[in-house]
Amino acid sequence: MKIVENICAESKDDKELLQAKIAFFFDSLMEFCLKNGSTMREIKKLFEKYFFNRDLPAIFKYERTVRMNKRQPNLVESLTATLDRFEILEQLEQIFIKPCKSMIVGGSLAYGSFYNTRENRDTLVGSDIDIIAIIESDADESAWVAFEISNIFNEDEKNEFLVRKKIYLSDLSPSNKADILSQKFRIAGKNFDVSMHFFTLESFEALFPQDINNETAKHDYVKNVRDYKYEAFTHKACKQVGFKGGVIDVEVPLQEKVDHGVITILPAYIIKEGEYYPGIYQNLILPTFGIYFDKDGITTDVVMKFKENVKSYADNQDGLISFESLLLRSHTRCELFPPALDEEISKY
Repeated sequence: MKIVENICAESKDDKELLQAKIAFFFDSLMEFCLKNGSTMREIKKLFEKYFFNRDLPAIFKYERTVRMNKRQPNLVESLTATLDRFEILEQLEQIFIKPCKSMIVGGSLAYGSFYNTRENRDTLVGSDIDIIAIIESDADESAWVAFEISNIFNEDEKNEFLVRKKIYLSDLSPSNKADILSQKFRIAGKNFDVSMHFFTLESFEALFPQDINNETAKHDYVKNVRDYKYEAFTHKACKQVGFKGGVIDVEVPLQEKVDHGVITILPAYIIKEGEYYPGIYQNLILPTFGIYFDKDGITTDVVMKFKENVKSYADNQDGLISFESLLLRSHTRCELFPPALDEEISKY
């Protein structure tokens, strides 16, 4: 423990790096336990036994500075927050395993589990769970029974979603008026939300270009997606960061009111002056993501093909930037990423 303390005492950068390394270890430990058949409840008890209510080294309680107007949690807080959210994810898998072919976890749980994931404290809300789910094309009403009888969602939000899901599947998606069905759920007894974005397989595949090198050689344009939201998107523009470090604001057009929600047009990706800018939903799976389940492997193939596409683009830049560095710097929240995240990405 004294060695750990001495390493931590050297500088702020050293402290943050050590916290990140501990977080990566926790993530690897959790993944190992899951692969060996442990449930999240069992894993949570394991962590509680060895890391809760103990006299831990000071590095676990070291407070990082506020970044991007977001309070950064210490390791003790993020440990609790991360385990709580993965425990809920385990329940969500059982709820959505029938109507959905796959479920992808993005956001802070993907790029910063045990490091960025925070609880609801002070005036800043806790980290939510960001999910992309691909709906089965042949899912009938019986496939949604587990959702209907579940008790982890707010009842009013659950009933509203059932109405909106029917509108999306029977009208907005078939008529090509909406690509995505988005819904935010409050979790009963918890202080965080789940933000879910439902796609058909076709609309998910359309989110990604076939060849970034060819796309950037074309004229400037914005590839849009239409998001069927319950409430209007609150931002007037989407700030996006390009593969070469450029920053642009993409204006959000006037949102169309429809039955039980609005249609919001958002950028899937942007080409401007030969630079590629990932859009909002690409940023959900970049720089890293977690496939919570994928029944036929198609979703994983789509995402990995896109990552290979990005790597091909990076390889064509004459060694000016690595694939891992490109993924990090082109994200709107790159300032929040754990140190040495590029090294973790390179392992996969």
